[in-house]
Order: sequence, then structure tokens, then C-alpha cells
Amino acid sequence: MAWFKKDQEEIHKGKVAMIYQEYANLRNYIGNAKELEEGFYQRYKDMLRSTLDMDTFLDGEYKHIQDLIQQYQKKKQDAQEAHLRKQQAQSVLNAEIDRLANGYKGYPISPFVAVSDFPELSHLYGAIQQFESMHWYRLLHQLRTKYALLGSNILVELEQEITKIVPQQSSQEPQALLLLNQSIRNQPSMVEQYAMEAMKEVAFFVNDVKNLLESVNFPTESDAYIMIYKMIQDFRLNHIKRAAH
Repeated sequence: MAWFKKDQEEIHKGKVAMIYQEYANLRNYIGNAKELEEGFYQRYKDMLRSTLDMDTFLDGEYKHIQDLIQQYQKKKQDAQEAHLRKQQAQSVLNAEIDRLANGYKGYPISPFVAVSDFPELSHLYGAIQQFESMHWYRLLHQLRTKYALLGSNILVELEQEITKIVPQQSSQEPQALLLLNQSIRNQPSMVEQYAMEAMKEVAFFVNDVKNLLESVNFPTESDAYIMIYKMIQDFRLNHIKRAAH
């Protein structure tokens, strides 16, 4: 029987070694793993003095430490995934902030307002001039014919507005920018107000055009609609609308 007892002791030593190795692994996840290991050692010493089944005890202890490790592994993995999601969300947010802050820079600049002093306003007037030359007249023809808006008050008003924003003579300064440039020279205290008024003129126009196109179910995939929509987004003009009458 001595050899059997010796074999059992060797098996127990092997299990104890495995348990200690798992406690060593646990140190990768928590700071008090050493204290937990000492708790196991105390329970093990108590078992050596008892008549309880050592195999059952060691198997239970091994399962317990493995469960602990799995639990902390999951916590660590969850924390890493949460951190990654946060980084990804921040990256998306930063990209959106950058788009909102710099989206307008892809448009041409207007020669009538200094881009160094009013970068967004210069690009805004460059953008509306580009829209007028690329899309406005074809869009106007479609609205008059296909959508039966010939002579409609809103279309007449839009035609009048765009001639103020984009004068027919390319060398002629838009009225709002003329007032802004005059204030820079003569009324510095009014510059901010005139700059805002100049922006509002374009904002009112593009929002009115967008509303009109949507009211007649104009194709949203058309180049004219897409440019109007993008201008509103890129220059953050969504809320600069004409007061409802």
C-alpha cells in the first residue's frame, strides 16, 4: 500500500503545482492574486490535517482558480473592446468635426471677399457662383416646364435673389459683399454684422431652393439637388432659414 500512497502523493503534488501555476497566471489580471494564493495554501494545510478527500478538494480548487481567471479574462477583454469602441467612436466624431469644420474648403473662393479674413464666406460665395453656372439655368428650365412652375411667385423670387447673390456681370460685386467690404474700410464695428448678413442671403436662398425641390418631389439624386444639399451641410446652413410668414 505504501507505493499506492506514494503515487497518490505525487498526483496531489502535481495538482498543487498546477493550482499554483494558475495563481501565478492570475497575477496578470488582478493585484491581490498573491493574497488569494496564500488563502489556498492555508486551506491546503488544513486539508492535510483532515480526513477529507484530497482529490475532491484539489479538483475543486483547480476549477475555482480557472473560473476566476476566465472571469477576469472576460473583464479584461470587455474593457479592451469597450476602449476600442470608444476609440472608434472618437475617430468617427473627429472625422465628422473635421468635415464640419473644413468641408467647405473644397469649394472655389470668391474674388470679392478676402479668403484670409473670411475663409468660409469666401468659399460660400464661390460655391453659390459655381452652382449658378453649373446647375441653376437648367434647373430653372426644368421647374418652369416639367414641374409647371412658370410664373410662380416663389420661382420669381428665387430668380431675383440669385441675381443679387451672383450678379450677371462676373466683374460686378454682390451687394452683400460690397457692403461688407465698405464696412471693413469705413465701419469696422459693423463688419461682423455685414458678414452675417452676407451669409444669410446665401443660406436663405439655398434652403428655399431645397424646400422647393422637395415640395415638387424633384429627384434627390440629381446633381442640382445634391449640390444644394451638400452646400447646406458643408457650410452648416441648416438652421439659417427665412422666418416663416
